[in-house]
Amino acid sequence: MELLPIQTARLVLRQFSTDDLEAFQAYRSDPDLAQYQGWEPTSDEQAREFLAGQGQQVLGGAGQWLQVAVTRRDTGEVIGDLGLCVVDENGGLVTLGFTLARSAQGRGYATEAVEAVLDVLLGQGRVRSVVAITDARNSAAVALLRRVGFGHEGTTAAVFRGEPCQEHTFALTEEQWARRQAR
Repeated sequence: MELLPIQTARLVLRQFSTDDLEAFQAYRSDPDLAQYQGWEPTSDEQAREFLAGQGQQVLGGAGQWLQVAVTRRDTGEVIGDLGLCVVDENGGLVTLGFTLARSAQGRGYATEAVEAVLDVLLGQGRVRSVVAITDARNSAAVALLRRVGFGHEGTTAAVFRGEPCQEHTFALTEEQWARRQAR
């Protein structure tokens, strides 16, 4: 499914390229950001390979992740990424994740990026539902999901990186998004 690039007032969401290596490694090496993420910091060589592959990736078959570069429109600086994974091709279900460099947090960029991708996915009828799962301790992610209209579906006990935790599942449907946009 082709959906990039997406432009907003302040951002461009686009595919990654190997030119993004330095910025990508800078925020992906931050242990505070990695705390609640499913990825681990990698070597430059591994990251370059990952970025090259993501530069060719589209939102496609079930289980395939597409990492979308979140860049500032005015400078082109990569400030984070969104992760999208088709869970159920027939049911139109996509999982969403997001990471934003600490230097870019607190400015509304994550909200703007998530709303833009939701508008393309849900607003254009490309999928029927988007889910997001986050560690209950990740209050910033919980606040963002609520802010853009996700509803809390439930909490389950989990083990993440060998440590017990609680995970919240949030969901947003095509109909809920349409009602939100109509206000």
